[in-house]
Amino acid sequence: MTLEAKIVGFDRSSDLAAVELSVPGFVLAQVKRIAQVPASDPDLLGSYPLDDSQVVKIAEAAHITIDPVKYAYFLEAYDE
Repeated sequence: MTLEAKIVGFDRSSDLAAVELSVPGFVLAQVKRIAQVPASDPDLLGSYPLDDSQVVKIAEAAHITIDPVKYAYFLEAYDE
């Protein structure tokens, strides 16, 4: 089983998942720090809500485009 870290955006009005963005491996450690993932969860088994400032920092670090207002974002891992 291989887990892939993703930023998942949920529509704020329907709570349905609307966006999934893969977190590149080269920036995963930094993303986990920004998201304040505890050391007790090295495999990213939890789901971590991200505030707007965390979303902006992660987007800059990962060189991806994220709209921090449109969706509510979480850092999660999925079996790929």
